[in-house]
Amino acid sequence: MHSIKKLLCRVVALCLTALPVLAQVNIDPPTRSFTKDGGGGSILTSGTGSWTASTTSSWLTITPRTTGTAGISCIYVVGANLSADTRSGVIDVSGKSHTVTQTGYAVTLSPTSATINLGGGVRTITLATSAGVSWTASTSASWITIGTPSGIGSGTVSYTVAAYSGVTTRTASILIGSQTFSVSQTGTDVNIAPYSVQKAYSSDIVMVQVSALTATTWSVTSNDSWISVVDAGNRFGDSTVTLAVGTNPSYLERTGTVTIGSATFTIRQSGTPNPIIDILPKTATCDPIGAYGNIAVVSTPDAPWTTESLTSWITLAANSGAGNGNIGYIASANPTLSPRTGTVRVYAPVVLPTVDLTYSLLAHVPTGANDLSGWLHH
Repeated sequence: MHSIKKLLCRVVALCLTALPVLAQVNIDPPTRSFTKDGGGGSILTSGTGSWTASTTSSWLTITPRTTGTAGISCIYVVGANLSADTRSGVIDVSGKSHTVTQTGYAVTLSPTSATINLGGGVRTITLATSAGVSWTASTSASWITIGTPSGIGSGTVSYTVAAYSGVTTRTASILIGSQTFSVSQTGTDVNIAPYSVQKAYSSDIVMVQVSALTATTWSVTSNDSWISVVDAGNRFGDSTVTLAVGTNPSYLERTGTVTIGSATFTIRQSGTPNPIIDILPKTATCDPIGAYGNIAVVSTPDAPWTTESLTSWITLAANSGAGNGNIGYIASANPTLSPRTGTVRVYAPVVLPTVDLTYSLLAHVPTGANDLSGWLHH
């Protein structure tokens, strides 16, 4: 029995000493960064066994050797980066990765960020870099579309932000060269009905229904002086906001907004349909040698007017204007001994109807075989 135990011990000992030693190569450092000019780098190896190095990046060159044993450094060269984009490459040393990051030419963005409302839209970014330098623009956000994905030298980058129906603000970034442009899009903490109205020129009251969660608070702010907040409602949850619209003194339509929470309520108000126009003075007398004079026009703000001389010996300095204005005129010398009278006429604006009256004015007048009304040819 003792002999058998001694034999087993010898066999076990023999098996243990016969096991092969596995090679293990370690590298240091795992990463390294370079500027746009590039340069040389080295990877220290340690452990046991041999190593083989390779890379798929064309701008990384492993030299003078691609193989070696532990303790011998792996040397490589980084080529110059002629673009504004930061690039990364990997050198594989027997299964261990060494990552090389290289910056590009400097890029300046203006602005550097943007906050966009829930409606989204198209925006642009101004980019400045060295002449001849290429760059790319990209984003990982599915709700942002880059309209200018690449370019050379200074220029602009356009991007489109999709409409957003969410509640909380969402953020993303656009990478342009080595610079990051931040995009924030506000959500809708409230819903309003309606979102816009068309009002006549006269003063009026507008009511807006607000829908929101009970715990959601919101504020009401008029962005134009002619829109007043009569009743801001509860300022939380569901409520009603009452607004007052002043009379539009102008001939032109105007647009104003009210901010309710994150929503924007728009009011479009028509211009006055009854523009006024007057002139001062209405008559003038000049010497036989002629004269220079001025006619003051008093008119509704922004209301266009035209003027013409109905007399050949009166010359006007201006033929049109809008709102209050002046008309300069020159009366030439009178070559005769008889007094003469000339006229300058100022025309008020033509007020167009707000609806198409064409169909309303049609009338069917039966005339037998010949339809003189034009009804059958309409």
